[in-house]
Amino acid sequence: MDRVVSRPEITGRYLITGASGRLGTALAERLTQTGAEVVLLGRTPASLAHVRMGLPPSAVVHEAVCDVADASAVSALARRLHSDGEPFDGIVHAAGHFARGQLLTMDPQAVHDILATAVLGGHWVAQAFLPPMVARGRGRFVLVAAAAVAPGRGAHPEGTSIPYVVAKSGLAVLGQALDAELAGTGVSVSVVYPPTFEAFARPGVLSAAAVADSIAAMVTPGTPVVSELVLGSG
Repeated sequence: MDRVVSRPEITGRYLITGASGRLGTALAERLTQTGAEVVLLGRTPASLAHVRMGLPPSAVVHEAVCDVADASAVSALARRLHSDGEPFDGIVHAAGHFARGQLLTMDPQAVHDILATAVLGGHWVAQAFLPPMVARGRGRFVLVAAAAVAPGRGAHPEGTSIPYVVAKSGLAVLGQALDAELAGTGVSVSVVYPPTFEAFARPGVLSAAAVADSIAAMVTPGTPVVSELVLGSG
């Protein structure tokens, strides 16, 4: 059985990158349960439409096609979304790319995609979307790393590619450094380290919904700020 945090009511405006992934989908479901407005960001219209179809008809949801590794595209999207509404209350960077294999034989494009989506994507989203939060004086930004790079782990888990570990480690460092840079602005940056999770919980494995519950609590205004959260298996 999943062990999850409490489920506070969530309202406001939120952005989810990687929204068509398992975690992004679960997080969209969680945030819209109590009326939050959510912008789903993904790379294809079809994948986002599939997520939207699984949400209640009453959910306030918008779909935005964008590759977070493309700085100009992210900047243009931010200008459009901010012209249409207030700064976001919370942003979750869950976009990621994964490929198995050994570094010495891995396809260069796969290595590039893994690093660019997680690390550069986090940079571009921060540059484009956080300034309005800072100007307003509040907001939360959560970066989704991985338990494989959580503080104190110190080992490269079998079956995890080196570029993936490097990307998630870089994302964690980005979050820590950016949180320090934004100290005193009212905008917090947090890193969450989830283990391997699946659509449904089973012994030793968390469900995507349980991970989404934890992240939703981290972006909820008024809840205590958690700089780093390491999630254990179920």
